[in-house]
Amino acid sequence: MVRTSSAYETEPVGEGLRGWFINAAAEVETDLDPASLLQRLKQIEGEMGRKEKGSGSDRPIDMDLLFYGDLFLESDDLTIPHPRLHARRFVLEPLSELAPQKVHPRLGKTVKSILAELNDRHLVRRMKTSLLEGKGKEEGRRF
Repeated sequence: MVRTSSAYETEPVGEGLRGWFINAAAEVETDLDPASLLQRLKQIEGEMGRKEKGSGSDRPIDMDLLFYGDLFLESDDLTIPHPRLHARRFVLEPLSELAPQKVHPRLGKTVKSILAELNDRHLVRRMKTSLLEGKGKEEGRRF
């Protein structure tokens, strides 16, 4: 792991979700190709107790591959950048903290500018400490 964002407590987005989530972004270096990296993320999710129920269900962990350098890829199994990252505050808040000047290869905009233009009113609260340091919360913001 190269570096991580702060942890963010986020309001659930989607039908049937009950609990709030904790989200963060991480930058990693890897020798794995995108498909192998996604496979490894899914393996880690399984090891941490995730059962495949489909998207939109409550789950103990959900790891997504948001970017892979400047790669733009569309296949049956994988789309890079993540196809919904530009529309989700719970993704963009931690990602903007970590890499505000990262340019989305399809949209040609920085993460910071995508976040500034976002019309997503779900609550996202930055936690005072990282996931590794323990719990703590700051005031939430609704946009």
